[in-house]
Amino acid sequence: MNTDDFVVQGEVLPSVYGPLRSRRHGLSLGVNVGLTDHKVCTWSCLYCQCGFGEKRDYRSDETRLAVVDLLDLIKTEVFKNSDLDVITLAGNTEPGTYPEIFQLIQGLQRLKIASRAKWKIVILSNGSELDREEVLRAFNLADEVWLKLDVGVEDQFQLLNRPIHRVGNLRQHLDRLKKIKNLRLQTLIWSNEKEGRLSNANEPNFQGLVECYSELKPIAIHLTTVARDPALPGIVPVNSEILQSLAERIRNLNLTAEVKN
Repeated sequence: MNTDDFVVQGEVLPSVYGPLRSRRHGLSLGVNVGLTDHKVCTWSCLYCQCGFGEKRDYRSDETRLAVVDLLDLIKTEVFKNSDLDVITLAGNTEPGTYPEIFQLIQGLQRLKIASRAKWKIVILSNGSELDREEVLRAFNLADEVWLKLDVGVEDQFQLLNRPIHRVGNLRQHLDRLKKIKNLRLQTLIWSNEKEGRLSNANEPNFQGLVECYSELKPIAIHLTTVARDPALPGIVPVNSEILQSLAERIRNLNLTAEVKN
């Protein structure tokens, strides 16, 4: 099976969606800084609920919602939902690719102060844009940035997360992650009932992940499994015992790991 042959639509998200109850972050208002008709991303993970979409950089002729308009939409929802726990930048793209990411985070900070809110600004990211200084500055302004680390061995990184060419290899990914202060990692583990090689629930990967965690020393690690329809048919959740076993190996490194099902 050649996964590059797949272009699956998956979920299509508006610029602002929810609020939804997140298994990790509470009541979350979602912000999608990508296109609203299909997914474009620098990774094309097999498990993504937004489908494979298009694995590429954005073109110069592709227009995304301006930051002033996006903040207006967010402001409307914030004042309608006073019990929010988080505003989460996620959706069907990599948040770091948004051209006005720094201005967006600054605007959210001002909105938080003006509304006297307690919600957090959370970014869910694959980290592909952390070589860009403005993205790094923006991410470090957020309350929490959760970065992806699903695999700890090179061949599985390329096969399962499927980054675009400029992202490079696993070592380059790890070096980017080190640039974030107060590093938090999100790791999703899954099985595949059709092709075992398209699963990351295997001992070489678990050992590789443990070595990566030991090197990166994040302040928190969330372990999850598949909860929505994946891009690739055949991907299924793993049981809680597998996640708990990995969490225990991480805690033996004196690191914090939580299973979030």
